[in-house]
Amino acid sequence: MRWVALFLVGSACGGPSDPSVLRQRILGGTPGGPTWAVALLRGGTNEVHCSAARLSPRTLLTAAHCADANEALVARTAGSTHVISATLHPHPRARDAAFDVAVVELAEPSESPGALHLAEGQTAEPRQPVLIAGFGTSSTGVGDLRMLEATVETVTATTLTIVSDAGAPCRGDSGAVAARLEPDGTATALAVVSFGDPQCVQATTFARVDTVAHWVRQTMATWEGPSCSADSRCVMACTTPDPDCGCEADGVCGDRCIDARLDPDCASDCSSDGVCSAGPCPGPDADCVAPGVTCHSLVQCASRRCAVVEAAGSPVCTSACETDADCAPTFECGARQLCRQRPERVPDVPAGCGSVPGTGLLAGLWVSRRRQPHPPSGESAMTTSSSRKVAGSVPARASR
Repeated sequence: MRWVALFLVGSACGGPSDPSVLRQRILGGTPGGPTWAVALLRGGTNEVHCSAARLSPRTLLTAAHCADANEALVARTAGSTHVISATLHPHPRARDAAFDVAVVELAEPSESPGALHLAEGQTAEPRQPVLIAGFGTSSTGVGDLRMLEATVETVTATTLTIVSDAGAPCRGDSGAVAARLEPDGTATALAVVSFGDPQCVQATTFARVDTVAHWVRQTMATWEGPSCSADSRCVMACTTPDPDCGCEADGVCGDRCIDARLDPDCASDCSSDGVCSAGPCPGPDADCVAPGVTCHSLVQCASRRCAVVEAAGSPVCTSACETDADCAPTFECGARQLCRQRPERVPDVPAGCGSVPGTGLLAGLWVSRRRQPHPPSGESAMTTSSSRKVAGSVPARASR
């Protein structure tokens, strides 16, 4: 973060003596820019302090290190209006690139058209084109609006690095926003300029917006009226359902909330992010690997335990145990005090003559024979005689 002083107010953007070459290295891009771009001036002067972007008529988005100043700031758009307050991200390292974001409240609503949408979720990818608009000062010291087409180079959990062959953000561009242009003509704020090299020629580091979007909306809600977007306040009369409705803190993480990330009762990693949520989610987390199934990392397991439970087996999602009661119904506590799948037991085959194929049928026939009714007394002699006659007619070899 020691680079910020050079980036903002230093004269370290050195280079060739030719002003035209120096201007190209510092700013590049083209003059002009979108209407949502705003300049933050030092109070009582025309000196550009930082850049910002409009989220609503009364709210701006900028860098935390731009707002952390003991001086009055003025927002210059179509007119000029004083800044009432600037709220820095509450993280202790809010001035570092990862959380270098602040929300600015204006004294009066801006009359300028145009506002940015806030990115939600993972919205930036390497090689993605973006537009940067800022009021960085040129070699003449004038902070005019310029825009620069650039490309996302790397993406981390909280930052982006962005490069362009046409130039780079420099002094006065801190707080400018890298936006993605949408097919419908709107723009989405992806990241905020945080810091770069003193010569303003290398990749610039930006603070990602999507990772702090919920905090931004909550902060705006303290002076903005309730809206149909995610601002932690439910509005029922919306053309499309307000994502805040059903998201109040009620101790239940259910499906009433359209976006689980807005429900304080739900875990923060219920979405598809490569991490199995260890907390409550409104539905099954697609990132979770079931117990007993092969895993490659402990973050795939709700128990945060990916281990080998058999001597020659592969790592599976499991949990520690002392007895079988500590494991799921179809699992048992193994020798390594880890729950393992209980092996299927093969039913025992009874020993004795009953195990010889066909003997059951013969026994059934024998019982059936014994249970035949006795013939009437008048037919007894005839039946006996007939039986003897049939028995006597059987060939001798049949007796074997």
